[in-house]
Amino acid sequence: MFNSHHIRNCSHDLPPNITTHFQELSTGEFVLVGIYSFLLLITWLIYTYDNVYKHRFSNTNGPLYRMKYIQAVYVVYSTMAYLALISPRSSIVCELVFAIYISFALKEFMCFMLELMQENQPNECETVSLAATPLACCCWLCCPRVKVSNTFILGIKFGVYQAVVLRPLLAFIETILWSNGFLKFGVETKAGQVIELVNGISILFAMYASVLIFYASKNSTSQFFINTKFICIQLVMLVACGQQNLLGLLAKVGAIPCITHFSASVRAEDLHHLMVVPEMFVLLVISTFVHRKQNQNQGGNNEQEPLLNDKADFLP
Repeated sequence: MFNSHHIRNCSHDLPPNITTHFQELSTGEFVLVGIYSFLLLITWLIYTYDNVYKHRFSNTNGPLYRMKYIQAVYVVYSTMAYLALISPRSSIVCELVFAIYISFALKEFMCFMLELMQENQPNECETVSLAATPLACCCWLCCPRVKVSNTFILGIKFGVYQAVVLRPLLAFIETILWSNGFLKFGVETKAGQVIELVNGISILFAMYASVLIFYASKNSTSQFFINTKFICIQLVMLVACGQQNLLGLLAKVGAIPCITHFSASVRAEDLHHLMVVPEMFVLLVISTFVHRKQNQNQGGNNEQEPLLNDKADFLP
């Protein structure tokens, strides 16, 4: 799973099945599996506590019915990464499940911000600069400011929803190709390269559109302190796409060697899942408790202040 003193295998064979995999684990690796199991349990407990807290101190559902789905992205990704560590041969299926859920969560977050904008009726003369990360952060001189109009909102929706459709669709196609032998672990194919390229471009445009709508809705959402949650969601997208591709590149140049039953590319994917579990734990803690601290500081001594400052007339 992580490292081994056993024989090297630099072929492009399938990763071991779960039985062989556990037979090859050393004592230290078994201890690490136990630590990760405990960390995953804590992640689920924090998510459960967060939902109980929100429902306890809120008199209405409001936006919370969306936020509980958005917060779940951390536990879903952590769980899928953990299962991929336990059963490396199932990693493609785990990635498919996460691709479906992150698309759903991204859609929910976008709807949440759009509903806030609609409820607070932003100034029609309000403008937002197109110079935003990650595509145009260095082009502030050539990128104009545009009005927050219906056309702007339509473009933002297209930028986000194309990833909502494409990411799970590409993951599904990749799973079908893998199950029929057209894609193999650790073997580069034209189909795999095209899928990775389209997926990467799609994610970048979705992140860009998300940043634009966040800037446009800043005045409408400032009282709800969603900055931390927005940054955490962006980091999840960056981890899901950027980190995995970076480790894959390191494997290609030989920075990540092959060991035991793992080729270099398969080991890079395994290392990615190894990093995801603690990363999602940290992001969940930040998204939950830092955000709540901001709300409590703003609410003064109000012990009943809910996570999103929920109000009865918040949403229709």
